[in-house]
Amino acid sequence: MEISIIGGGIGGLALANALKSMGIKFHLYERATKFTEVGAGIGLSESTLQILDKIGLYSLAKSNGKFVERAILANKNLKTLRVIPTESEGMCIDRTKLIEILSANISEDEYTLNEELESFQRKEGKMMMNFSSGKKVETELIIACDGINSKIRGKIYPQIQKRYSGQTIWRGISYLELPENFQNTYYELWGDNLRFGVSPMIENRYYWYAVKMAPAKERENPNESKIILKELFKNYSPKILEIIENSPKIVRDDMWDLKPHNNLWYQDNLVFLGDSIHATTPNLAQGGCQAIEDAYALARIIEKFGVSKEAFKKYEEVRREKTTYIVSKSWQFGKSAHSRIPFLVDINAFFIKYLVPNSFFLNQYKRLTDLKYLEEI
Repeated sequence: MEISIIGGGIGGLALANALKSMGIKFHLYERATKFTEVGAGIGLSESTLQILDKIGLYSLAKSNGKFVERAILANKNLKTLRVIPTESEGMCIDRTKLIEILSANISEDEYTLNEELESFQRKEGKMMMNFSSGKKVETELIIACDGINSKIRGKIYPQIQKRYSGQTIWRGISYLELPENFQNTYYELWGDNLRFGVSPMIENRYYWYAVKMAPAKERENPNESKIILKELFKNYSPKILEIIENSPKIVRDDMWDLKPHNNLWYQDNLVFLGDSIHATTPNLAQGGCQAIEDAYALARIIEKFGVSKEAFKKYEEVRREKTTYIVSKSWQFGKSAHSRIPFLVDINAFFIKYLVPNSFFLNQYKRLTDLKYLEEI
């Protein structure tokens, strides 16, 4: 049995590692000329770290990431609105470093770079893949890990289209020394219908993001991003302006997701994973986490049931409810933090500060990080 993974991002590489840890043959195809990741930092929840431990990569993640002890929602002057309760620590790590960790364990004969899947057909119980280079490969199973803009999904489910949140996000990594309260705490600041989040990384580096409402595909010259952000956040704490100033590279993306749908996560000998089937906005920091969770769950199910409709059905059964919940909650959170009627955001902040019980946050955190279902596979 050999499985073909299409896409070498976080989800595809995590799947490759999970399959390898279980002795299942695979080959990964990535259209880029090297494994890389667009972005800056990424948060890994306790449950994601547990999965990395199961596939032998926890120690590498731990040595390259920074544990975050608490999360604080604050106003634009860094005054605490609410300490968000959790029952465990998460970690922040450079996305590029995470890709390096995931790809280092895959041998050169297990992947092909600069190879893009153009089409595929079912043939005598298997799948025939046709690549842009002219190569044709027969495989038992295609697993689509090609992201929110999945060409594979476009061929199977053209009706599933991206949904724009109305928000755009800048991301960066800042190199500077900050006061002690920043060194183990994730902050998200609200004010002026904007958001600014910052999380510590190793070696006096901080991952940060900035969010505002904007039309889709609005862009500035990348060389002007720092100037624009400093103007947008000029009424925020001086520490925020310092973080922006000390960032050598800033990237901007619009925030899209896939609205929850009723389409199957599989068809014939083809299965979808991660953003290709349940992309979420980044408000709960769960996109990469859920791709890694998909990967481990699918690998375990294939190990137990083989390549079969029973396996694909089981995979969707154990993963769909959780990912649908995350997509919906992340969308709702983004809408509560930004509004075309700005005073509604102030009302939401008041509500979070004074009226939401700790049990609400703890119950939500448990739903995000629960892995008990894996014991039932």
